[in-house]
Amino acid sequence: MKMNNKKNINFMEDLSLIFNGVIRIKAVIFWSLIFLLGFSLGLQNLSINKLFYPFIVIIVNSLLFSIFIFTINNYYDIETDKDNPRRKKINAIAQGEVNIAFVKILIIFCVITTLSISIFFKGYELFLLSLFCLISSWIYSAPPLRLKGKPVIDVFWHFLGFFLFVIYGSYIAGEIKEISLLVAFSAGIFSCIFQICNHILDYDYDKKSKTKTIAVLLGVKKTKKILNLSIIINFLILVILIILFSINHYIPLIIIIIGLIFSLYLSMSFKKKTVKKFSVVNFSFFISIFVYISCSVYNILLLIN
Repeated sequence: MKMNNKKNINFMEDLSLIFNGVIRIKAVIFWSLIFLLGFSLGLQNLSINKLFYPFIVIIVNSLLFSIFIFTINNYYDIETDKDNPRRKKINAIAQGEVNIAFVKILIIFCVITTLSISIFFKGYELFLLSLFCLISSWIYSAPPLRLKGKPVIDVFWHFLGFFLFVIYGSYIAGEIKEISLLVAFSAGIFSCIFQICNHILDYDYDKKSKTKTIAVLLGVKKTKKILNLSIIINFLILVILIILFSINHYIPLIIIIIGLIFSLYLSMSFKKKTVKKFSVVNFSFFISIFVYISCSVYNILLLIN
């Protein structure tokens, strides 16, 4: 698998290289959970005895989607990632450590398998939705459009991606309702927040390498203002979600209270090892996760009852 002169290749090292440097397994699992979140929000009219097959479909397709997204992202980012110190560990393709032919086969496998499962499970509607998600992911990373290289549009495309993930999961579960739409909108903003953060962190390198991002286009100060506005919008949506779907049942409410405490604690980052500093971005991340869990539990409780 590795493109080097070693005669004896360690299988476990190659496997680790693929998981961490090609498909980014940690990110794949996290993104798959967004699909599952949407699935849990669309369960109200799906009886428990009919849950097995839709659940298998969302598990498999969400993993395939996520693997596809991160693999093509790494594949088309070879030039921009090979000298970026923050990207070296997560893009083995850019470092010349992975056979390109293998990467292409993996991408094709993800596409064919996802579309095949979609059409056999729910016909042309799910097939078209899956195809739209795949094409959207493709044009984000691939030329000639390569939307990730177009400031502002790339951030919006992240919003669209996470919005679609939640909707996709809810559709497979059987129903897209208000709770799915609100969570999907919040998840989209949630995605924008961390995409903007990445642009701010990569500002110096991106400016030096002439990579077009919103931070390079507007400057760090203006980009931080957009980041803060995104966080405020997300907080407002989270408050609406809490009012509508969390305080009406004691279990979701307990999750919110525990989530608030943990989010405040986990958002205190060390500065110079001795002084703690509150991070609004981290708080937004953790409290969003707990609110989503609360909404998911609320919806599952409705299914059980």
